[in-house]
Amino acid sequence: MLIQCPFCHAPSTLPARQEGAKVRCGACGKVYRARPRGAGKLGSSSNVAIWRLLIIASAVVVLAVVLVVVNHSNEMAESAIASADAPLDEPPAAEEETVSDWESPPVQAVREAYQAVRDGDEERLAARLDPARLHAWRSGPDAPDFAQLSPEQAAAFRDSLIDELTDPATFSGPAAWNPFDGEIASEDGQHAIVRMKLGGLDPATALETREVLWELWRDGPDPSPWKIGAWEAVPTKGSVEAERGAATRMVEVELLDGSKVKVPERLTFEHLSATPEELRPRIEALCRTLVDLGLGPKDNAAAKAELVRIGPPALPILFRTLSEIELVGRDEAIQINLIDQCLNEITGHSTGYRPQVRLGVEPGSADDHRQRAIRAWFSWWERDGPEFLAAWEREKAAAAASAQEP
Repeated sequence: MLIQCPFCHAPSTLPARQEGAKVRCGACGKVYRARPRGAGKLGSSSNVAIWRLLIIASAVVVLAVVLVVVNHSNEMAESAIASADAPLDEPPAAEEETVSDWESPPVQAVREAYQAVRDGDEERLAARLDPARLHAWRSGPDAPDFAQLSPEQAAAFRDSLIDELTDPATFSGPAAWNPFDGEIASEDGQHAIVRMKLGGLDPATALETREVLWELWRDGPDPSPWKIGAWEAVPTKGSVEAERGAATRMVEVELLDGSKVKVPERLTFEHLSATPEELRPRIEALCRTLVDLGLGPKDNAAAKAELVRIGPPALPILFRTLSEIELVGRDEAIQINLIDQCLNEITGHSTGYRPQVRLGVEPGSADDHRQRAIRAWFSWWERDGPEFLAAWEREKAAAAASAQEP
């Protein structure tokens, strides 16, 4: 099939099966869609008739000119005939390049990783990973280099990556999602960012679409293989809403490709720095006992009473436990209520939330109210928590001073 660049008019040839594909002109570098040369110029039947008349008129004019030339000089006529008989010089065909990110080496590398997961081929998947860069990405700048790890530590890290990528529960992971489109967000020869679009493999997610950014590196020019050095799921509306139950505000984050999105800021709850090391395991155990309904009401009440006696040092772990329970039935309502009561007694603050009242109302509203209560507690902790802890410390110091007085 003969095609022609619409910008510089350089001709070229392309297999007929690639008609309509994006191509890059080898002469000027512009990208256009491949169409047969001359396609689309003649439209309606009236246009065809006009073109035929123009061609006939042109032929008559050319014939008249030739006759004048012949009469004027036989020599010039012979020269003109010789020139007319000579084959026309065609401009050199420009080399065309089909443009397709889906078939590009970086996107192919990510597709190969997805295929290896679906095939259960962990060896092929591991070959697509760059352990050193993945370790630096996961561990942070202060962690030792991957090269400094022992063989056992390096093998354990690789295994953890394989386990994560092959786990169907991983958000937008290869085990449960299939790529159907991909584009290169950036590429500079040895570093590339690929944005992969995915469709769910499970019937429950078959109509969903997700995106994952993959960062790839290679250690030399072609044919050095592209290897995965990091990945990041692009937040969806659903995932953002799911996270908001354990967040107090939205923050802007920058993704691997430089784009920015707003996501909930998830609070992390660790022990207070002033909490003695020997007390921390006890607080963790008491929080588990508080919500373990299999132990019976007496055990739950005893755990709550001891947590109240411990006071503010128990608050972060109670908040963490609260954020991990999803309200789906009566048992969860009882668990959340126990935590809420414990928080009330320690802080003297109440959100007015009663989970047992919220069950049985319209679908979806029960957990929505739970999330509001969680956000209310977390907002209180951020806003009033520092002053509350300072007041508690002052009271504790005053009590200690009073105990030492004669």
